Amino acid sequence: MKVFLTTAYPTKWTAMPLFERLAAQDRFKVHTLTDVPAEADVILFVDARHEHNDWQLKAIRRHPLVSRYREKAFVYNEMDQPWCAMPGLYVSMPRQSFNWQRQRACCYANNVNHYVEEINHDHSEPDILFSFVGRRCHWTRDRILQMSHSRAYIEDTSDFNFFGTSGEKFEKQKQHYAAIVQRSKFVLCPRGAGPSSFRLFEIMAAGRVPVVLSDEWVAPSGPKWNDFMMWLPEARVDDLPAILESQEERYETMAVAARRAWEDWFAPDVLFHRMAEGCQDIVLCRRLPEAFWHRTVSLRYLRVSARYIKKYMTEQIQRAKSSAKRVE
Repeated sequence: MKVFLTTAYPTKWTAMPLFERLAAQDRFKVHTLTDVPAEADVILFVDARHEHNDWQLKAIRRHPLVSRYREKAFVYNEMDQPWCAMPGLYVSMPRQSFNWQRQRACCYANNVNHYVEEINHDHSEPDILFSFVGRRCHWTRDRILQMSHSRAYIEDTSDFNFFGTSGEKFEKQKQHYAAIVQRSKFVLCPRGAGPSSFRLFEIMAAGRVPVVLSDEWVAPSGPKWNDFMMWLPEARVDDLPAILESQEERYETMAVAARRAWEDWFAPDVLFHRMAEGCQDIVLCRRLPEAFWHRTVSLRYLRVSARYIKKYMTEQIQRAKSSAKRVE
């Protein structure tokens, strides 16, 4: 299959070089890049990331390539709160909105902390049962940050802007985070502003056991997730210490399986292949032409807006309850 990579936001920071590197590293060599859209089996827009001024992706939906090649146009989307404006690969599409005719769950294309991946080469025994280093952006995280356990490390980094930051302080923060992961057997991966969290895939790369707390996260197909990951309902966040203590003897086996799954499904030398396969699978499973979904976009937008309003109100109520419990 031939893939044409493109962007609808050429004047902004672009992910094109990243995806081109992933394609060059691909060890399968089944799918290739092409510079000719007409020859491509898939046209993949790679910059649907954090376009807050265009969350409806109008620049992509109205792009000339989409108008001309609608049935083979796809998007890689890692927005925290996406809606299905285009078929493609979604990192954080909520379960209740997931449409298997048009979407495949995907991991983040970029590893933001390369220090974490290096942990797998260290064979020292972790001395922390579980850890969480992160910011407050959901009531689940608020509850985690209130925890106290003799063998846990919990740190609130809300005052540190991790995204879009660089410099010596930023590098030290990444190294600090990696050092805590290195000492941990289990690493909590609660949902953030969206259902997914890039730390899940980092922890797999590190050869540690991820503990996911996200009711709406859709796992990418492929890995045998139950072999190496613990997935708990958000409502059970207070039960975490007891649950992890009971599962500690499984740590070593799960950690090895986590690293192996990352190498097979999410490492840089396999990711382009997995993404191309995901787009191809959408085409093979398609029951309705993409033109149909394009004509109903306004109606779906209204439904999604109502769902987001309800979700926002629910999260505000949960956050208020969490704050009240902390005061008590």
